[in-house]
Amino acid sequence: MTILDLLITGCDALVREDDGRYAVLPDRDIAIAGNRIQAIAPSGQIDHSQAREVIHAAGMLAIPGLINCHTHAPMVLFRGLAEERAH
Repeated sequence: MTILDLLITGCDALVREDDGRYAVLPDRDIAIAGNRIQAIAPSGQIDHSQAREVIHAAGMLAIPGLINCHTHAPMVLFRGLAEERAH
């Protein structure tokens, strides 16, 4: 395996199966190199020494591949018009 930029360990992973159904895979490691997921495997199958950074995520849920499109960029157009201010 290539050197990983990030390894997320011990999380549950919500994934979309090949048949289109969603499943929660318990106790998984997610290996990331660059901006791509390289592997999602049962915990312990990916060598932690291959990762530059390791995040221990036991008890957490990961949603691999989720892209957060939320942005505040359009709000720049309204800056100063109706900002909340404490009085």
